Amino acid sequence: IIGFFHGLVTNNHMALKALAEGAGADGGYLFPNEFLAEVLRDLPEINVMRNYVRIIPMKRNKMDITSLIDGVDVFWTAENAAKSTTTARFSQQTLTAFKMAAIIYSSDELIEDSTETDLVALIIQLFSEAIGEEEERVIWVGDGTTQPQGINTATVASFVATGNAYNDITKLFYSLPRKYRANAAFFMNDGTAANVELVKDTTNR
Repeated sequence: IIGFFHGLVTNNHMALKALAEGAGADGGYLFPNEFLAEVLRDLPEINVMRNYVRIIPMKRNKMDITSLIDGVDVFWTAENAAKSTTTARFSQQTLTAFKMAAIIYSSDELIEDSTETDLVALIIQLFSEAIGEEEERVIWVGDGTTQPQGINTATVASFVATGNAYNDITKLFYSLPRKYRANAAFFMNDGTAANVELVKDTTNR
């Protein structure tokens, strides 16, 4: 009360307004709450792997794809000598479709009454981000039973044993056949990336 009358006597309109809005009975009910049409939420993870995988549309739950195991071999031969025979070997890979689902309930009234925020657009965006993050996860660690098989859980074609970090990274690059190196991508988790950047020689270079 003292503060209100002091503001009234000194013609301090800001003090009067603050005191009046602060209590409902003193006039605060006349001022609507300020509302920012934005929802505070965590930033979504950045999806990386979808840009590196091949996306094959499927109309059925299984799809067979022919793969080449060995290509044609060539030989040097003398004139009029018997030529060595060669062949190409093929196998078949089977792709299996898995289903990912999510559902959220919302009343018609809630959607209609959310005039400041486009609730439908927000829900669609949340679904999109959640699906993207789960897709990113299974590309790496999918179990292959109830979800697609991930890179980490797939059979490893070859590997480079670890011992000296810098030397192993160099060996890893050159262990890849030359024809694949130009477009190859190398991935590592954050902990490994930090360790790689901290590798130094005896002169701290």
